[in-house]
Parts: sequence; C-alpha cells; structure tokens
Amino acid sequence: MTTPLITVLMPVYNAAEYLNEAIESIINQTFTDFEFLIIDDGSSDNSIDIIKSYNDKRIRLIENGENIKLIATLNKGINLSRGKYIARMDSDDISFPERLQKQFEYMESHPDIGALGTAFISFGENVYSETVYPADDFDIRTGMLYKMQLCHPSAIIRKSVLIDNNIIFSFDFPHAEDYEFFYRVSRVSKLANLTDLLYKRRIHNKQVSKIYSETQKNKTLEIKLIQFQNINVDFNENQIEIISEINYHHYKKNKEFLLETQNILEQLYDANQKSKVYDVARFSEYLKDLWVNVCTNLSSMGIEVYNIYNKSKLCRKELKNIKLLIKSLIKR
Repeated sequence: MTTPLITVLMPVYNAAEYLNEAIESIINQTFTDFEFLIIDDGSSDNSIDIIKSYNDKRIRLIENGENIKLIATLNKGINLSRGKYIARMDSDDISFPERLQKQFEYMESHPDIGALGTAFISFGENVYSETVYPADDFDIRTGMLYKMQLCHPSAIIRKSVLIDNNIIFSFDFPHAEDYEFFYRVSRVSKLANLTDLLYKRRIHNKQVSKIYSETQKNKTLEIKLIQFQNINVDFNENQIEIISEINYHHYKKNKEFLLETQNILEQLYDANQKSKVYDVARFSEYLKDLWVNVCTNLSSMGIEVYNIYNKSKLCRKELKNIKLLIKSLIKR
C-alpha cells in the first residue's frame, strides 16, 4: 500500500470480548488515509480470528507469537509504523467516527505540537464520566507535575518527534510507561488536547490500573520526582503529595500544612526563576493562584493565615488579598 498519513497502532492481548467494537470504530472513521496496525501479543483466545474476519486492506496484522508484554509491543509498533502520525488505540475502547479527521487537521495546522489527546468518556458497568484535560501546552505540562494530562489511547503523535529524539516507551516504568513517555515528549515539543469528546475508554476489572495498582502508584511517584528534579527541586514523597493535594483543592486546616505548602511553592518559584523550565511569568502566576487558593480555603483559621500570606513572596497586592483579609477576620 502507499504510505498512509496515519498509522493507528492497537496492541491486542486476549481482547475478544470487546474487539469487534474497537476495530469497527476505526475502520468506520470519516478519515480514511490510514493503516490499522494491529499487533497481537500472543493471545490465547480467538482475538486473531476476529481480526482476520475483517476484509479491509488497511488492516495490517502482526503476530508476536508469544506474549512480549505491552511496552515491547508498543515499541515494535512505533518501529513498524509507516504513517506521518501514530494514533493510539486500545483494543477494548471505542473511537468516535470523526476522531482521526479532527486530530489530523489539528496536527497539520499546528506543526509545533508533538502529541495531541482528546476529551474522553469513561464507561462501564455503573460507570460514566466525561474528562476534558487542558488544551494549552503550559497547562498540560504544569498539570503533569501531579498527574497524567493526556488520555494515552486517544493520542495522536508526530512520528518525526519520536524518531528525531529517540523516544520510545521505557521498560523502567511498567504500568506507568505512558506518563513517562509523554513527559519526555513534552521536553522536546509542545502537547495539546482537543476539548471534543472523541474517545470512549472502557473501565473493567481486567485493566492494568486495577491489577497492578501498587506498581503503577510507585512508578508514577518516580516520574513526578524526575519532573521536580528537572526544575532543580528535590522534594520528598510527602511534599509531592501536598502539591498533588492542593492541585485537587484538598487542604488540611492546620498551620503546619499551611507553612509546608508555602515552603513548597516558594521553592518551586525560586528554582524555576533560575532553571526556566517553565515560562517564568506564567509559572509564577500559576504558583500565586495555588497559594491564594490555599490561604483562602484556610481562612477560617483566622488572621494568622492572612499574615503568613501577606509576608510570602507569592503574595499578590490586589483584590484577592482584600477578600482573604475579610475572610480571615471573620474566620470563614
């Protein structure tokens, strides 16, 4: 076949239960110039028979023969892909018909973007939610300090970014390999998300996040530590937990928590002023937003909160200070 614009990369391992829906959601895309690279990773069910039942020339089936696991399979797929872009797909999920068209058009008009995710629906038995991650590169990168900010299987990736920077999925981060992968992509190019709901992510008990939750938690912590070290701050696990909590607007109403939060945010402020890993002005505003939100939410502790806030290098001389002062005075 001629070189396709997109390679849709879908690893498969014992996925027969949901495989038809996944395949059909891709072959019925409004965008048609793609190869559908399906790599079976040693399935023992009838997954291969299901794949072979489709008479579509865009499907390119590769059989590993034995189970080499997800990371090796993904890297094999990157190596075998022919497209200008690599669009990920999971074998138990569903892509909306216009997904590839919208992602292709965005990537073509934004050559500085290395990877593009979408908003997505999580669904399953008694499960339904909609997730819209930040669209802007800065918001994605700062958000990745505390959690993944792209839905990996919804992502489309500019292959040249991977090739030029020798980026593949790392065996050092099993069950969190996507988080570390997109962090490294963010070091060499911009990231973005479409706010359109274009992907349905199925939730069930056989998923990696369910089976290997402890390993995933530990490896995710390692990735967070790497990101903070890149700014030149050496946080411990408790400090990483605090920065995550305040990003989720969870606060402990005690002075120790307040002072430790101040210490963390001021360390980040000072470190980025020197390292400039993040845009200095925007990162300063981001930290000031976090700090005023923390203090406002702890204002019921009294005027001491305002005094601590007012002496901080992250203090703003504006209306929010007046609001915080009033709340502190009336302890609300």
